[in-house]
Amino acid sequence: MNIIENIEVNRFINDIKLSGVEYFSLGIIKEDQIFAIFSSPTWQKFYLENQCFDYDPVIKTAYVNYDMPVDWRSVTVLLKKEAFIMEARSELTGCQEGFSMIKKIDRETSAILAFGGTKDFSTVMNAYATYQSEVTRLAELLSSIYFPPKKKKKEK
Repeated sequence: MNIIENIEVNRFINDIKLSGVEYFSLGIIKEDQIFAIFSSPTWQKFYLENQCFDYDPVIKTAYVNYDMPVDWRSVTVLLKKEAFIMEARSELTGCQEGFSMIKKIDRETSAILAFGGTKDFSTVMNAYATYQSEVTRLAELLSSIYFPPKKKKKEK
């Protein structure tokens, strides 16, 4: 997993925090590659060092429910590692409420995003509704930067 540093991304994270969202992440997934941004450096470090992506119950649930927000509190936790990830997410981001969602960008590329907060779930969902078009634009921008379209070969 590669971490994205970008001025536009940093501005967006700062803007979104003003809306009551304390945590935001966005990952671009294509084949076996993932590029991600995390608004919480502590959670980012934990997530990467512990290879959480493969075990995260929120991600697993989001894959089954494409384009649908998955409320973190609704996720079924069966394994100790899954419970560990869920507890760490709450502790390291400071968020008690939140959701994650996977959206298709194109046939081969998906975006996974997460919004979290300390207030009620509706505050987090309202912030997403407010920023939905900007999140989509940001996902498409990052996808084009990190997964540029392949150039077609010229025919003779």
